[in-house]
Amino acid sequence: MQKTKKGFLALSLALCLVAAFICGNVVAWAAGGWPDGVPGDNTLTVTATEDEQIATDLVGSDLIVDVYQIATATPNGKYVKYDYKLTNDFADLVMVDESKRDAAFWEGLAEEAAKKVTASMSHKTVVADGATALNLGSDGLFLVFSHGKSVIPEYGDGVLDSLKVAGTSGLYEYTFLPSIVVVPNTDTGDTAGTWSRDVRITLKPGQEPVCGELEILKTVKNPDGKSATFEFHIVGTTPQGEAYDNYATINYTGGTSASVVVKDIPAGTEVTVSESYKGGRFHLVSTDNVKATIVSDSKVAAGEDKASVSFINEPDTPSTPTTPTTPTTPTTPTTPTTPTTPSTPTDRTTVKTGDTTDLLPYYVVMVVAGAGLLALGGYSLRRNRRNRADGGSQPR
Repeated sequence: MQKTKKGFLALSLALCLVAAFICGNVVAWAAGGWPDGVPGDNTLTVTATEDEQIATDLVGSDLIVDVYQIATATPNGKYVKYDYKLTNDFADLVMVDESKRDAAFWEGLAEEAAKKVTASMSHKTVVADGATALNLGSDGLFLVFSHGKSVIPEYGDGVLDSLKVAGTSGLYEYTFLPSIVVVPNTDTGDTAGTWSRDVRITLKPGQEPVCGELEILKTVKNPDGKSATFEFHIVGTTPQGEAYDNYATINYTGGTSASVVVKDIPAGTEVTVSESYKGGRFHLVSTDNVKATIVSDSKVAAGEDKASVSFINEPDTPSTPTTPTTPTTPTTPTTPTTPTTPSTPTDRTTVKTGDTTDLLPYYVVMVVAGAGLLALGGYSLRRNRRNRADGGSQPR
């Protein structure tokens, strides 16, 4: 029983020692430090990115990686950790309690430190090739501040865009956020998990397509002094495989030339431009469907020509109306011939009507009846006269 208790106490003591060792390591890890005797020469090796396409685009670019020491590190006399003292240039930064130094704290510290950077501050520069080691000279906290060669290293509030690095392809630009490196720290190379004063880090840039401009030039031959509107259709495919479709308008107000600039077209886009509306009274005398490749703004700033297309128009000429033909002189009408005198008919036979009835009996009846009527009339007349002569009328 007594042996069992002794064995249990020995096991408990061993576990406590292991726990203390682990806790000491955790404290050292959190503090970013390690007691004297950690191997290394206080060097920093930087790799620009793990992405092969981005790495290729950054080779020969204007990427500069500057390193600023924002704090020195000294071993803590009581615990297995390091204490940090901010340098004069960064003395007003806030270092929170060690237990609160999480990833969000280090990101915020890097951003606040970057805002204090000026061109006159002492710093060192490292090539981000994954091979060149920068001698830091001492333990401490270091701000890694990446930017383009043309950018004055003054971070300031809200000027992240000014820190973008243009890739050599001219198609993309990259943004590197500032970060804090703690030395000594764990090695991120082939011996990952061991502690060293020779620190290796890999940056993680954000990638964005860069844009350029397209200038459409308009030349008018034989201008008539009147204004007009010209419309252009722009189509193409970006290097990312996306369709580009847009319209542009030139408000021509007279003269021999006018232009318009179309912005924010992804660099490398092959565009075809056609004149879709010719002002209503112009016609195109140059080639239509003109092609161009968009050049990034950064390359234009470096001296390359901006993408441009040109169109030449002239006013429509009114067509001359057709001259009417002279009407044919009408011919003189011929004199009508004198009609011939009809011959006197020799046959006076009564015209036949188609009725062959003999009319003579009817004529005889009519004559007899007429004679009768005349006789009766004459008799009546004589009688009346006689009656008047006799002195009055007699009874009939």
